[in-house]
Amino acid sequence: MNEDIKTAFIAKIKKLPLRWLIFGCIVAVIVIIGFIIGGGNEEQYTLAKVEKGNIVQTVEVSGELESYEEAQLAFESSGTVSRVFVQAGDNVSEGQVLAILESSEILADLSAYQQALFLAQANLEQFTAGATEQDIAASYASLQSAQADLVSKQELAVLNVDAAQTALEYAQDDYDNTIVENDEDILESYEDLRTILFSCVIDIRSALSSADEILGIENTIYNDAFEDVLSATDPQALTSAVYNFEHAAEARDLAEDLVYALSEDSSQDDIDNASDAVYDAILDTSTTLLYTRRVLDATTSDTPDLSLADVSAFKTTVDAERDTIQSELSAFVAQRQIIASLAISIDDAEEYAQNILDTKQQAYDQAISNASSSVAIAQAAVDVRQAEYDVLISDKRSVDLAPYYAQIGQAQAQMSSAEARLRKTEIRSPFDGIVTNIDISIGEPVGIGQTVVGVQSSSENYKVLVDVPESDIVKLALEDEAIITFDAYGDDVEISGYVGRINPGEDDIEGVVYYRVEIYLSDGYDLTLKSGMSSDIIITTNTKDDVLFVQQRGVYEYDDGTKYVKVPVGDSFEERVIETGMRADGGRVEIISGLEEGDEIITAINN
Repeated sequence: MNEDIKTAFIAKIKKLPLRWLIFGCIVAVIVIIGFIIGGGNEEQYTLAKVEKGNIVQTVEVSGELESYEEAQLAFESSGTVSRVFVQAGDNVSEGQVLAILESSEILADLSAYQQALFLAQANLEQFTAGATEQDIAASYASLQSAQADLVSKQELAVLNVDAAQTALEYAQDDYDNTIVENDEDILESYEDLRTILFSCVIDIRSALSSADEILGIENTIYNDAFEDVLSATDPQALTSAVYNFEHAAEARDLAEDLVYALSEDSSQDDIDNASDAVYDAILDTSTTLLYTRRVLDATTSDTPDLSLADVSAFKTTVDAERDTIQSELSAFVAQRQIIASLAISIDDAEEYAQNILDTKQQAYDQAISNASSSVAIAQAAVDVRQAEYDVLISDKRSVDLAPYYAQIGQAQAQMSSAEARLRKTEIRSPFDGIVTNIDISIGEPVGIGQTVVGVQSSSENYKVLVDVPESDIVKLALEDEAIITFDAYGDDVEISGYVGRINPGEDDIEGVVYYRVEIYLSDGYDLTLKSGMSSDIIITTNTKDDVLFVQQRGVYEYDDGTKYVKVPVGDSFEERVIETGMRADGGRVEIISGLEEGDEIITAINN
């Protein structure tokens, strides 16, 4: 039955037109492709669980072993080597003498100073008897004389200082009066200038109005009847007059704005600004009147609208305005010259008064200094005489011990100086350690500062210097524990250490910022170490126990810095905001909030 159906179906297909067969094949292919694409587009998630446990944060670096202490020693004086007490490789203790220079002269000086000290002490012991009445009387008289001299010096000092102070006060008054008078003069001069400025702007406006009656620029109806005959023989004069009138009008308006804004309280700068504007306006107005006069000179009309008599009257008016403007300019310039000269005079007067004041101040300061010095010397003499007298009248019979103590102190100082010179001929070990090199021999001359002996700390005192990149330096803190391995012993041999020092200054190594850190070796290791050995260090910077953590690759970040994870929900996922803590080794990151133990997050999405 099925075979018959199949045969009938094929027969029907063969009867269909070719285009329908092609169309059907295309539809079938599209359906198959869509089915394949749709079925293969299902997303697959890689999941990771939120775990709870212990996490560790470390920093791994490499470095070289160095002695904890190392010194290259030199003599502090020049000379000839007398003795060398050690060889390279010898163990030495702190303060041990390693080598000395020839020092016979210094030893001789030291012996002489010792004898001087013994003599000074003997002299002090010799003077144990009490003073006589004659000695006491003489000392008392000397004390009274010193006291009288002190009183005299104090009185003279007061007189000298008072006189200098009075002279200084007079100089200060003269200076203050000079300043006040100068201020008054300059204020008065500027007030006169302000008055002249008001007069100038009035005459400037009057002069330009007179010119405008001829030119008809601001008031165009003034010359409607005769503007066609103006400057008939010199048209350029009319063009120049119009051009300069427009500039003069702008300068006039600016000057009026600045001048009419002035008052008795206006500053000198405001008056100077207005003065500059008025000056420009005066010059522009004078030029405008000049060209207006030329316009009239080039006007030959004798008509009822502009007769020769009218032209003559205009000329008379223009000439009068030019005289007025010239007078204003002269007054204006003269007043500004007065102010300029006054300013120079004021500067000279103030400089002179200041010089006098400075001289009197110096004299006053010198008087105080001289008075203090004089009184201090006199007071010192009184103190010495008082001390001498007090010694004489003390219950114990004694003499002035001060000179003898001074002799003893001098001898002791000389001895100390000789001992210091002698120490400069010696080289001593600054710490317990091993001699690394001896670069001198007996009889050899050496200079000051010439390095001759090297010492480094004992073999058990080592440190490792490492360079930590800036991305890791913020994790480190002093006393952080470290595990150290040496290339010479392999990775299986570990010793403990700790962060002993972090250099706050940075080093730039091939464009990368590093910080120098010193790792100190803990006590108790049983290895033979040598300076320069290469080592690898793992520094434990932080540990946390019993905390939640996830893989770092499953944590994402929004543009504002907020952290989130993708949590599967059915066939899709949702984004959940979290708060993270420490980033630990193994790609782990601490979860503070937002997730619970056992929760699953998406670490990768595969199509």
